[in-house]
Amino acid sequence: MSHNRILLIEDDPDYEELIAHILITCVNPFEVKPAANLADGLALLDEYSPELILVDLSLPDSFGYETFLRVRERAHGVPIIVLTGLDDDHVAVQAVEDGAADYLVKSQMQPQSVVRCVQMAFSRQRRQDSMSLMADGDRPASVLSFIGSKGGVGTSTTAVNVGALLAQNGFETVVIELQTGCPGTLSLYSQAEPRHGLNSLIEKSPAAITPSDLEQCLAEAGPCLHLLSPARLSKAAVSNAWATFDHDHVHAIIAAARRVCRFVVLDLPARIDEGIAEALRLSDSITLLVDREAASVQCAAAILEQIELAAPQETEVRVAVIDRTGFESPLALDDIKKQLKMHPSVMIPAASAAIALSHAARTPLVLLYPGAAYSLAHFDLAERLLPSSIDVSRRLSGPGLQLSRKVAWGAIPETLYG
Repeated sequence: MSHNRILLIEDDPDYEELIAHILITCVNPFEVKPAANLADGLALLDEYSPELILVDLSLPDSFGYETFLRVRERAHGVPIIVLTGLDDDHVAVQAVEDGAADYLVKSQMQPQSVVRCVQMAFSRQRRQDSMSLMADGDRPASVLSFIGSKGGVGTSTTAVNVGALLAQNGFETVVIELQTGCPGTLSLYSQAEPRHGLNSLIEKSPAAITPSDLEQCLAEAGPCLHLLSPARLSKAAVSNAWATFDHDHVHAIIAAARRVCRFVVLDLPARIDEGIAEALRLSDSITLLVDREAASVQCAAAILEQIELAAPQETEVRVAVIDRTGFESPLALDDIKKQLKMHPSVMIPAASAAIALSHAARTPLVLLYPGAAYSLAHFDLAERLLPSSIDVSRRLSGPGLQLSRKVAWGAIPETLYG
């Protein structure tokens, strides 16, 4: 049975064709089943079992708010987005107040707004389902932190690719770019810019930050994958561009994120201040990313010392080597191991040209080229980061491959993935 099934109840064939075309041809396409009147739509509710309903409030056999009430009665919790004309949007607002997921004014629809509205409705429902499971005794969300030895080693790219793999395997995942100022690499993967960004949470009192506040700041990067990064700053706000996060705000943001998603992936800057130290303290695992050149490794040694002071002793700390240098003779892996006094967990091969393509496609590279060496390395890293509490049936899987958490690493060869 396919996922993301949408029932579209719309009697105008032009709008039905337009909406279906938008949803079927978008980056992460949906399945759309049309119905030309309410009677046919209600009959399809049981037969088709949609996961989302789009319904025009003015139909041949039903009109206005009564249409919404009849659909809601039969939907049994399936999210409903109402479609309305410009003159009747007050009826749609009333429907939202009474339980509709959202509404769209048909004469003002743009492809991007339709897709974003539908994605947000699906995401909101998945998060509610996830929170219900957690309320029934499921374990709290895991916090996976990624921090670079210095800027430019690929921390954001690694974080979003690991997050994409977790999301692809059905885990609700949020990747948070924990920095102030303008949007960074993470924003390249969002399919639509949210109205609010991470900056807006900093403007609130930490005690007032709720999961609902955080949800309003999320950008969607695909099914189950959500991004939280700074929004573009207005000229009036530029003076705050270099502010840092304090302990209380970081604690509140991570606490809200853990109530929204199963995995919270933190993209941390290459420095440790009060806020970053709190993020490390709350992390279940910390992955330090290092390039194969001397300066990066020296910085990594200093960062490891600071991590040791900030994070609890039981926190898992790993080193991932990213082969990004253009040197003919990059630093040997044995030398990296000796200087850091840690055995690297994985080596991620260079893929700068492919990463540029993934930015243009607004899609993490592991989803564009799942069989490439770069992607296999991320599969391995993501699998290692799964907590032992994850049921064996939920291990990550890729195309033609099932990864196991129990595979022990030997020595990492110079060419790990052929």
